[in-house]
Amino acid sequence: MVIASINSLNTASFIFEQDTPRSDKIIDHLCTINEIEERSGPDFLHELNDNTEEEIESKRLEEWAQQQFN
Repeated sequence: MVIASINSLNTASFIFEQDTPRSDKIIDHLCTINEIEERSGPDFLHELNDNTEEEIESKRLEEWAQQQFN
């Protein structure tokens, strides 16, 4: 799952296994967009220039994600 905040250009990405318990905290599954792309195949932000795409897709904004999803 990839969630993007258009207003702030922040993103939060999460990987959940099929057997992830419902009681798990969402924040415990935080990852980068790059990790999701590696596992699933699609290139989510391919329309951006390469530098911007890599900057966004490689970040794991833990503090921001904690505020949004904890």
